[in-house]
Amino acid sequence: MAENRIGILSDTHGLLREEVLEALKGCGAILHAGDVGGPEILEQLSAIAPVYAVRGNTDRDWEKPLPETLSITLFGVRFFLIHNRKKAGELPECDIVLSGHTHKYEERREGSRLFLNPGSCGPKRFLLPVTMAVLKVSENGWQAERLDLSAGTSGGTLSVSGAEKAGFGAEASGTYAGAFGVGAIGRETGALGANAPGTESGPGEKTAKGLKADSPEAYMAQLPEKDLKKLVSDIMRSVDRGRPVKELAEKYRIGEELAELICRLYVTHPGIDAEGIINKMGIYNR
Repeated sequence: MAENRIGILSDTHGLLREEVLEALKGCGAILHAGDVGGPEILEQLSAIAPVYAVRGNTDRDWEKPLPETLSITLFGVRFFLIHNRKKAGELPECDIVLSGHTHKYEERREGSRLFLNPGSCGPKRFLLPVTMAVLKVSENGWQAERLDLSAGTSGGTLSVSGAEKAGFGAEASGTYAGAFGVGAIGRETGALGANAPGTESGPGEKTAKGLKADSPEAYMAQLPEKDLKKLVSDIMRSVDRGRPVKELAEKYRIGEELAELICRLYVTHPGIDAEGIINKMGIYNR
């Protein structure tokens, strides 16, 4: 039996990078663990190989909704797909449980079963790497290979779903690429928090573990965890009251791009708390 390749990805959120398309060439099938970002993403993937996908929490208002779970056997390997692993309940018989949602790559074995999360190969989120996986299947068995991608779009196709646009309106117009780290973050709006109360120095004056001095990560990494949680919680409550991004940036004395990043994570992940937003940013996971 010749080697068969299965492309495994998740959380594209409307962005297909050229690196992803290149890595998928030669694959006999593609599995997507949700938060696709729009039917056009699946259409492009289908031009490469048959695509099997489940619905993520941001995949709303589709004319033909994706299933929440999917069991499928490909090249003799039994898969169970679900976007959020925590919502799986009792698992069916399978070789690989494929999930997404966390944006963090994970391979974990329990007996003969593999729990695989390919991470996110869509818009970059703060310190989290951009990743996907390829499963290689041969007569000797199967093995997952992690692929680490660059953070640039490299000419990829970016689209923003209605769920991701919700709650931003004019303030977010034209800033989607920068908001996810595709372009320069915070440089158009100025300080990312150098004037924030309780800080002795701005991110341009020192760095944390090699972070760029003018990045939002560097600023947020300087805050004590309790202060960071309070900042994120306060912003979440202000979003619930309908406050626009620009007003939040002025109120909390942080850069407008940084305020939008926090708001975006809150809006696109229903039920998430302040700690969950911080975890997705990867501030304390270096």
